[in-house]
Amino acid sequence: MRDTWFTGLDVAPIRAGDGVRFDTELDEHHWLGHRMVGETMRYVAKDSSGEWVALLGFASPALSCGPRDRFIGWSQELQSRRLRFVASNQRFCILPAGRRPNAASAVMARALQRLSTDWVDAWGHPVFLVETFVDPSRHIGTCYGASSFLYLGKTAGYGRKSGRYFEHNKIKDVYVRELHRKSRQVLSGAFDHPLLADPRRSMALIDFNTADLTSLIERIEAITDPRDPRGVRHSFASTLVLIACATLAGHKSLVALSEWSDAASQEVLSRLGARVSPHSGLRVPPSYATIRRAAMSVDPDEFDLIINTWALQQADRRHPIPVSSSSTGSKMENESETMVTLTPRAAIASVQEKTLLE
Repeated sequence: MRDTWFTGLDVAPIRAGDGVRFDTELDEHHWLGHRMVGETMRYVAKDSSGEWVALLGFASPALSCGPRDRFIGWSQELQSRRLRFVASNQRFCILPAGRRPNAASAVMARALQRLSTDWVDAWGHPVFLVETFVDPSRHIGTCYGASSFLYLGKTAGYGRKSGRYFEHNKIKDVYVRELHRKSRQVLSGAFDHPLLADPRRSMALIDFNTADLTSLIERIEAITDPRDPRGVRHSFASTLVLIACATLAGHKSLVALSEWSDAASQEVLSRLGARVSPHSGLRVPPSYATIRRAAMSVDPDEFDLIINTWALQQADRRHPIPVSSSSTGSKMENESETMVTLTPRAAIASVQEKTLLE
């Protein structure tokens, strides 16, 4: 027979005015106290009578953790860019009123169910993975195992203070819990997955990690380059491919297109055919001026037709790509989500119009 206590159990972020009590309770009942740093979320679990029965604190993750980083499979470059999509469960405390069998896993399950949505509301982006570190001299991590956390291994026994690492030999067990079935794929992909975007904003649902970029490049290479060949460093096609991908990723202005290009990893630049520097041997994105000249030179209608035709022919039909042939964009329903997309034509036309007004 199900314990009715669990039926009335509720877990939610603390309300305004409850911060002092939350900190006081943690200081009294948790050996690490209440201090957390970075992006934080504080939760309180209450029973049906409103009694506080548990406290949870989530915060920014560890900058470096070998077992976690190997589990995700991301490069150091991607780690620095996407670390914010990982949360760390830094505090978990069952208060005296909540100490009963299975209470810990029930509280954790309710918190994790809403964590990413709450993180979007508080910090403007979702989280896909939760990490936690357990001191084996104090706990054995039973509640995390019961909450479907995966044990990955042990830390190396180092800490970080004032920007430097030091050896403290306090080795801890590392546990993680994926919040989405594609968590590792999203976090380790060369291109930013659409799920990484703020879901409160309009975005194009296209995953360039699985898209056929070769066919996109081949189609864009058919566009005639109207530029004077003297002094040209970046090919017209590779610049337009970068513009297309940035636009379909939801970037609207010339500045945003340039920033997306500058932030692209070496793997992304390589897949999009960016120029190789003869001095460093690294892929180099086109400059703001180069992107501006390319956007001014291309026919918006021809460019729009190529990009939208390509996007609609992509293989992943489980998540239809919402694109529009209208220069103003359109609203389309996709699995109960309404999203507005900006087409390449709209972005190019906007750039050309602004340039003419300058």
